[in-house]
Formats: sequence, structure tokens, C-alpha cells
Amino acid sequence: MRNPSAMGIYRVLAHFAHPDISQQQGLSREELLREVLHPDGGNGRSALETWEETSDFQANGVVRLLYLYADKTWAPDPSHPSSVEPVVPCDLQWDAVDQLLGYKYFGDEPARHPDAPGHTEVYWSENHQLLFATAEYLAGQLMPDATFQSRVHKKSGTQWSVYTDSSWSMSADERMARGYRRLVRWLDHRLMFGLSEWTSPVYFDYDIAALLNLVDFCDDDAVADKAAIVLDVVLLELARFAGHGHGPGTAGRAYPSHKYTSWSASVSDTLQILFGQWDTEPRAEEVMETWRLGAPRGPGRPARRGARPSEVRCQGRR
Repeated sequence: MRNPSAMGIYRVLAHFAHPDISQQQGLSREELLREVLHPDGGNGRSALETWEETSDFQANGVVRLLYLYADKTWAPDPSHPSSVEPVVPCDLQWDAVDQLLGYKYFGDEPARHPDAPGHTEVYWSENHQLLFATAEYLAGQLMPDATFQSRVHKKSGTQWSVYTDSSWSMSADERMARGYRRLVRWLDHRLMFGLSEWTSPVYFDYDIAALLNLVDFCDDDAVADKAAIVLDVVLLELARFAGHGHGPGTAGRAYPSHKYTSWSASVSDTLQILFGQWDTEPRAEEVMETWRLGAPRGPGRPARRGARPSEVRCQGRR
């Protein structure tokens, strides 16, 4: 892979898409996911638990993991095909669920970090607006009967403390309603005015991640269809302004490293997936499964529903 992206959870998804290949390569997808959910060998806390800056990137990856694989099983031993187990181990599924239930999905919530106003998390830029709203809406849709109790982990010295308050609690319906309003506004504005972060060599990757989540999993067809149209616009911009595997030219947001050379753009791997400018073995590329489109939407096709945790084999808590 030319550009080892910082999108850790998305790279882990590839190992759950092809557990047989992951096993053949001697890689433990469970340990890879465990490091995302429980960093530093379990001594740390995830970006979702600490409300870390850019944690909305990870939230969308965790949402995608549960929708795609929470109900999937596989046979680790091909000689015993009837002996199956969950693709995502139950303890990790419930850890992922717990972290989504405790997450803060936008800056206007009553939940506050104990270090506020010193604690910094960006909610307002174009890609973050979409990512937070998408994660909030789809998390509510995924767990319709759950209570979302925001809580944040903070480290003092070597000790971790958890901060929460009963007034920070919301139902799944409240989560979906909040996310829906922001999603419709964001999508309508992009269709009317275009993208302010046009052809961003960094943030187009994350726009694509959120838009694909909506196209693949949102049960509201109007929202999913708008997301598909905006995704078409994003991909058309990449097709028009990128070439020969290089990142695009001008951009609404970019960093110095992307201005020095377009080969270092994180969107370069997405360009390879879309247009295939250099030789690669697709199934061996970790990033190749990041943007799994699934079955195409179209007339007469039922809305795609992901697996709800209550519908899978992991019925009880650990």
C-alpha cells in the first residue's frame, strides 16, 4: 500500500471482509480490532471513549464494522464447515456497542468534557459535520431500543476516571432526529452550493466513508439517495482533476505535505481503487476493502439493513 493511512479502523475492516486470507497471513484480526478499541494493550482508552479530536472518523468505521459483520459467521477450520463462530467476537462487538452508546456526537449536546474549554474537538468543518451526523443517525438506527448515555474517560497520572451525568442521556429516536436534521441540511447545501473542501487530498477520503455508510445502511431512502448523488459529485471531481495515480490539483483543504507532492496524498489509495493506475493484488491490499459498496441501490431494491446486535448470536453480555 503506497500511503499507510491513519484510518486504522478502516484498514482493520479488510481483515473481517476476508478472514480466510487474514488467517493465512498469520494476522489476528481480533488483536487488530482490540488495539483500536483498547489501545496500549488494554491500558489505554479509544478515541471514542476520550472524545478525541477526529474520533468521528473512528465512529463511522465502528458503525460500518457492526453493520457489515455483526451477523456474519465463518468456519475457521475448512475441514469442519459446520463449526462456525462470529466473524467479530462477541466481546469485541459489545465493546464497540458500548463505545457508540457513550459517545458525544456533536458540540451542542449538554455533555461536556471535564477539561472544557481546554479540550479541543472540531465539529464545524465540512467533513466533520457530515461524519458526526452520519455516525449519530446510523448508531440510533442500529440500536433502536438502546439508551445513549454519554460518558468520557480522562486520565490523571496513571489512573482513568469516567465522567457522566444523567442529563446527558438520550434515546435512539432522539439520536436519529438530531442526526437527521444535520444530515439533510448538509446534503442539501452540498447539492446547492458544492463542496467547500473540494478535491481535498485528506478529507475526501472521510467524506466518501460517511457517504458510503449512508448509501449502504440508511433506511431512509430520501437521505440515502441524496448521499448517493453527493457521492457521485465527489467521485466526478476526483475523476476530472486527478490523473495517473496522483492526487488532484487545487483543493479546499490541504496540508503542506500534500502540496509538496501529490503522491503523498491519502486520497491516492482511493484513486487506485477507483481508477487502477498501478499494479497491485487487490485482495492483498489492506485498504482495498475499505470502500465496500455492497449491492447497488436501484428501483425495486429494498433498503439495506445492517445487523442489529440483538439479532446476532451474541445475545448476552460478557
